[in-house]
Amino acid sequence: MKKMPMKLKDVKTFVFQSGRSVFTKEQFSRLLSIAPSTAKNYMYLLVKEGYVKRLRRGVITFSTDDFINATQMIEPSYISAWSALFYHKIVLQAPAKVFCITTKNSYNFDDLGFHYYKITPELFYGYEKTIRENSYYNIATKEKAVLDMIYLNLLSPGTLREVRRHLNKNRIKEYLAGYEGKYAKKLNKVLLGA
Repeated sequence: MKKMPMKLKDVKTFVFQSGRSVFTKEQFSRLLSIAPSTAKNYMYLLVKEGYVKRLRRGVITFSTDDFINATQMIEPSYISAWSALFYHKIVLQAPAKVFCITTKNSYNFDDLGFHYYKITPELFYGYEKTIRENSYYNIATKEKAVLDMIYLNLLSPGTLREVRRHLNKNRIKEYLAGYEGKYAKKLNKVLLGA
């Protein structure tokens, strides 16, 4: 194995200054301006020494925050559905998994508790970037979380009646502009009574 020019604790400090917490081998290589093979060695040693956690093959994290890990592991993505509603204090029970929306294929990482649902790029909006632990995650507004849940059939009519009173009607109208056809009419009727 080649001698590494940077100490592991120095790598950790450098990473925290980058504003990211989750890295693929390629991202880590670019960040440190080193060869991918050297980045792979660093990643191995960082995991071995307990500085980072391996999320999946070729992906490490410096964070213990599930929202950061979920939205940076698969990009683009944002936290939505039950996870976002819990974050916004609309529901009281924390979901057992982190629900994410992405424009990539749907994925379930049951071992991590991360579930990704695919939507079309035209509907990939209505989220905010939140800074935490010198890093970030993207999370849906409560209105967009409800729209995503209806779109993905994750919300029962009874629960919709309960959460609807917490929603901003003007924001819903703004978000509904992204939906077209019969589906837009259905959402208007269900959410706004129009």
